[in-house]
Amino acid sequence: MHFTPDLYSRDLKSLVPQFVGIVGLSALKKRFSDLAERRRVSPLFEDYIKERHTVELELDRLLKHKRKTGRYPKKSESTAFQRVVGFMRMVHGVHSNLNVPGKHRLHGMIRDALKREGGFAALEHEMTTAAHCMRQGFDIEFVDLEGEDRFDLLARRDQDEIEIECKTVSNDIGRKIHRKDFIELAKNLWPLLSDYRAELRQSRLVVLKVDDRLANTSDEAKRVSETIASVLGSDNTSSQVRGFSVEVHEYRPASLPPDAATIREEIEKLIGTYQFHLFMCGDRDAVIVFVAHSSHRDQMLAYIYRQLKNATDQFSGDRPAILSVLIEDIYPDQWADLRQGSGLQVMTSKLLVSPARSHVHSVSYSSVGVLEKYPGHSSIRGTVLSYRNPHHPRYDAPSLQLY
Repeated sequence: MHFTPDLYSRDLKSLVPQFVGIVGLSALKKRFSDLAERRRVSPLFEDYIKERHTVELELDRLLKHKRKTGRYPKKSESTAFQRVVGFMRMVHGVHSNLNVPGKHRLHGMIRDALKREGGFAALEHEMTTAAHCMRQGFDIEFVDLEGEDRFDLLARRDQDEIEIECKTVSNDIGRKIHRKDFIELAKNLWPLLSDYRAELRQSRLVVLKVDDRLANTSDEAKRVSETIASVLGSDNTSSQVRGFSVEVHEYRPASLPPDAATIREEIEKLIGTYQFHLFMCGDRDAVIVFVAHSSHRDQMLAYIYRQLKNATDQFSGDRPAILSVLIEDIYPDQWADLRQGSGLQVMTSKLLVSPARSHVHSVSYSSVGVLEKYPGHSSIRGTVLSYRNPHHPRYDAPSLQLY
């Protein structure tokens, strides 16, 4: 299939109802309601929800704008708007060109995404990858959706056929403490720490150190909360219990009101690791900083390697193959540190060195792009790191270099 992946603003009024018709309005409304409730429960979830569910939140905004004004916005200079419009355009275009079983599978993927923590991230990445290929003149077959093969996309242009597998990697993969679990814990601690700061009017650093992983259970959260409350309410400065320890330190922050970046650098030096989660509440007088980390190092690269190794098994081995990987929560200014000599590069070289993966031409890493404005139009652009396999027989072929 091949169609124009871009959209003019005048087409929005027809695209939104077409997309809603594919997804189902009731499923969308339930998702919007669930996200609104989570944001209402605690402001700690605000940034997390915005990052994880940008497409859903922006679609909710568009539908509300339509109900209120009777029309959709003519244009918007936001990344969120560009993302949701691009996603809807691709879903509708792909759905229109799929066979009947493929339409059912796509519908199922969308409905499943509306129930998952990661939202539309994985499907959006697949659609964005297909759109990128179409802009370069490739015809795209969604072979996995149509039940013809196990990899996601087959790209054809002139004499070339390229197999593409799309993989989305959560920033929590391999972490001993997941961000969502930390936020849930911090939400429960918020009243306690806020009251403690208001009464004390002095800055404190509260450090939770788990022996290995933070268990995602209500019982564990209750034990942690009770232990922290016990230490704060006594003359003790620490407590060691089964599975974790709590320490409370006097703390003199370099910046008040508290600046997150500055305080993070200070805490990194104080506890001797950069692998931690941080929450703080404070003002110009005092701040309470709550930090959680593990006595064991995170193993993000090991887990990413395992996922990518499994992903390469989806290829047939008969054509050049490209693994397209979206890594969540990587920002444009961080890519420079990952280009050469990074753990990511070393891990990728290890992945490609196996003769069993000689058909894999390259592994490309990207993250959600940022909005760039040009005279008369805007576009989302992002950095892509592409590592080619030196053992591939067409290593230098320009036609295989998608990025």
